[in-house]
Amino acid sequence: MRHTASLTACAVAAAMLFAAACSGDDPADPGAQGAPATSDASPPPPPATSPAELPPDTAPPPDTAASDVLAAPLRAELPWGNFTLAARIADKLDSGARLNFVLSLTETADSDPAQAFEHGWLRAGADAQSRYGVETNPRIVGPFEPDADAQADTIAALIASGDIDCLAVDAADPRRFETVIDLAIEAGVPTFTVGRDTPGSHRFGFFGVDGFAAGESAGRSVGEWAAADGILIRRAGLLSGHAADPMSFELMRGFVAGLSGIHSGVEWANDPATVESHGFDEFFVYDSIEAWVLANSDVDIVFHTDEGLTQAAQVIADQLLYGDMYAVGFHLDSKVVAAIEDWTVAAALSPMRAESSYQAGTACADFLLDGRFETGMTAVEATVVTRANLGEADWSAPERR
Repeated sequence: MRHTASLTACAVAAAMLFAAACSGDDPADPGAQGAPATSDASPPPPPATSPAELPPDTAPPPDTAASDVLAAPLRAELPWGNFTLAARIADKLDSGARLNFVLSLTETADSDPAQAFEHGWLRAGADAQSRYGVETNPRIVGPFEPDADAQADTIAALIASGDIDCLAVDAADPRRFETVIDLAIEAGVPTFTVGRDTPGSHRFGFFGVDGFAAGESAGRSVGEWAAADGILIRRAGLLSGHAADPMSFELMRGFVAGLSGIHSGVEWANDPATVESHGFDEFFVYDSIEAWVLANSDVDIVFHTDEGLTQAAQVIADQLLYGDMYAVGFHLDSKVVAAIEDWTVAAALSPMRAESSYQAGTACADFLLDGRFETGMTAVEATVVTRANLGEADWSAPERR
């Protein structure tokens, strides 16, 4: 849902006590909610920067002076109640100080998810700076190795020190992060979720893939491919590093629905509620998938919810199951691209982390600098990559993942 946040100090034109804080010596126009008033004596806006001078994928700035957009939305009405912006952030907006945009990840190592999230977040910071003429400091924070507790502790420490002006969180554990997200909101820090959501928190909105829709799309795609090529799908199965994760669960539900809609007689070796998690340690994941494949060698299609798709493809290759078993999953990197070429992976879903973090970073800028925000979920459509569209783009590039 799209909103425009009104400036509390400018809500009523008759409140002349606050007029100077909103628009200099002139009273605010009560009809222009959320937009700062400008004086006739204001200098003309600077010339627009040439698109050629901007970083790649960055939109050119509008013909608007920075002083015309620096208006802190002091309050915002959200589904759960009213949000009040921290006074220190309002002061930074008033002075044009640099804004700290912080993206919190459960893992900041040089992994595929971290690279993709970082690409979108940095791009959003550069874009905000060019559009609004305000310096931004887009940062990635979190533990080097996956650690949800350490991730939450880092957020709490930065809130306490006043080093976050807008926050986005990839919540490794939705329930675990409700508390720390609400802590940020109570501290007056606008907060969004990205990649994985915490719908029970007071976050503004979520930017990411709709798990069920993505899984269903992959199931339909694989089902249609198999039907067109005369490949018989009699039995299918599901695998996951964290089966209880809401996103993983929805991906599996969607895949079952999509594939069963094309191949109604398919038998399932397991279902979303009975899948056993095998974690994320690369070697343990391989051993676990190998044991499952050997025990279910009659499975034709196996769907994996995360980066374990890489190990699933490797197991299929090592067991010489080419043409007898295919993997499908919610992960995309150079190894998965190679597996699609080798026919061990029939289809892969791009998690669209770069696009999700870009939209979240853009939301930070739009709220703080223009008073606009959206609540609820903003779905980012996941792309299904198969041999049919493999040559259309560099699918292993961070911006595609």
